[in-house]
Amino acid sequence: MIEGRDSAGPSGVNPPPQTIWVKRKESLPGSTHLPGRNALEISYSDVHYWVRDEGKGMKEILKGLDGRMKSGELTAVMGPSGSGKSSLMNILAGYRQKDVTGKIEVNGRERNLRVFRHQSSYIPQEDQVVPTLTVMESMLFAAGLKLSSSLSFRDKYTAVVAILQHLGMQDCARTRASCLSGGERKRLCIALELLADPQILFLDEPTRRILHETDEMFDHLILLADGRCLYHGTISSLVPYFRQFGLHCPPYHNPADFGMHLFFDVLRLAKSNLIEVAAGFYGREAMTVLSDAAKAEVALPVGQEDPDPHTPSNSDRKSSNASHEKWGKVKDMLETRKEVVDDDTADYSVSFKTQVQYLYLRCLKTTSRDLWLLYVRVAAHVMVGLFMGIFFFGKGDDASSVYHNVSSLFFTILFVVFAAMMPTVVTYPLEVPVLLKEILNKWYSLKAYYVAKTMADVPFSVFCTLVYLVIVYYMTAQPMDFHRFFRYLVISVFVSVLAQSLGLLIGTLFPIQAAVFVGPAFIAPFLLFSGFFLSVKAIPKYMRWVSNLSFLKYYFEGTMVCIYGYNRSDLLCNQPFWTMVCIYGYNRSDLLCNQPFCQFKDPDKFLRELDLEENVYWIDFWVLVLYNVVLRFVSYFVLRWKLHHSL
Repeated sequence: MIEGRDSAGPSGVNPPPQTIWVKRKESLPGSTHLPGRNALEISYSDVHYWVRDEGKGMKEILKGLDGRMKSGELTAVMGPSGSGKSSLMNILAGYRQKDVTGKIEVNGRERNLRVFRHQSSYIPQEDQVVPTLTVMESMLFAAGLKLSSSLSFRDKYTAVVAILQHLGMQDCARTRASCLSGGERKRLCIALELLADPQILFLDEPTRRILHETDEMFDHLILLADGRCLYHGTISSLVPYFRQFGLHCPPYHNPADFGMHLFFDVLRLAKSNLIEVAAGFYGREAMTVLSDAAKAEVALPVGQEDPDPHTPSNSDRKSSNASHEKWGKVKDMLETRKEVVDDDTADYSVSFKTQVQYLYLRCLKTTSRDLWLLYVRVAAHVMVGLFMGIFFFGKGDDASSVYHNVSSLFFTILFVVFAAMMPTVVTYPLEVPVLLKEILNKWYSLKAYYVAKTMADVPFSVFCTLVYLVIVYYMTAQPMDFHRFFRYLVISVFVSVLAQSLGLLIGTLFPIQAAVFVGPAFIAPFLLFSGFFLSVKAIPKYMRWVSNLSFLKYYFEGTMVCIYGYNRSDLLCNQPFWTMVCIYGYNRSDLLCNQPFCQFKDPDKFLRELDLEENVYWIDFWVLVLYNVVLRFVSYFVLRWKLHHSL
């Protein structure tokens, strides 16, 4: 976990096992167009953080931490598992706000979180990237969103290439993110954030090897244990500092590791250089002494402010390790910029329209790249359409099979709803981590994402619904009038988009495991009051009002009017001839009646049977439009609440 920072720009901190801010030593090629910025210094005091411990009330994770991160320094936050590193980083980066007390200041003033998010970027431990995009595509989309619209594509492309070269990723520029190694994905995450040249860069465990092999990279070290700060200073001063308290570093021991192990026995060093620890080296007494000393801002003698004479200088310590070289380049990338007075920060680098444009194109590309899901959705609509066409072949124009035809139309209602809702329920939660990272790092606004997502979903909804309806409508012999089919298609598309909104809503509120159950259960009442099982007039009076809330009622009514309304001509009566008994008087012999009989040969008579003779299609149409608008707004605000609730 490291955190990078602008030299002349600010500095940053992270709380995970490591936190770093980077000072820049030379200009990054392609970044000269970026504006100058003020140097930033972060300070925090008396920071406490609690989490709910089920059945035990609130558990304190951070216990009154104090500290400061100076501009132009690279800071590491280290400590054993459970020491509070990630919690501290999340709080300083603004990712955690609830159940937090204390003061966090930037340049001596209380932090304005809205402004601070424009000045900093946070890269979580999990690699949150769009898996279907290549490295170059991800970078170019990010450049379009994070760099000013006044820059030419050539300038943006130059900046992208320069960053990829600095991080050694030029050879995998055409590789999809899903095919990258773990280290390459992490470097891609860092490259995406470096595009906008953030003043503070927080990185949570960018590489585990960095913990033991690159102490010379860090300007500053924060050592945590049990939610308390045990040391805050340079690594070279760590050993002399502990020596003041009678704690001596064993020979050939890494100073940073020594600090971590003071209070935990080292069971072993795993091959991956991860430290597995248990209780006890010097005990709680030493921890308390050091914590109190750090909190009281105990200062070292002036002579100890300089690097330890027994510690080799940076110029003499060259690491051949590949990860060391990569992260060394990250440290050197961010250049010192001239100081500016104005602290005002624009909301976003590009306009709302430009955000929607790039996000829409990205959504289309990711959807078209997800071939498995795309092909399965289209194939499912084709296969189900063919099956329904064969099963109900020719029923649409048969007066003797009216109820069979209505069953096929109701099945279409079910299929359109679930085929649109369930993929969204399952896939949308997978997009949330990337969305959360990009929203909080101020790539774009949630409104822009939501509008682009809606615009990208509609074409696929229209296409899949059209494919299914064309097959079923023709094979089941529905009336071949364009205006009927078009109206039927329109309300079906509206319901498909509405079902996607429901899937978005459910996928936002519930984890995937619960959402796949909640989705069908949520639709069940709408089906019950749709008018198919019981007409509205047949529903008990005290429950009849509920049917007005069912959007499937309006879909079902609109469908019936499209198929059987608008003065449709008589249906064909294909019922086989059968003998019926006609009695005209006493003792008269039976007569043979060979005329076929179809009760609903007249479509208007069937609509009267369904209590839909007075139904108006356009009322159903506008109600569905209203449902779409309202549900889209509700889904947006629920998503907005969910993102803020996760902080």
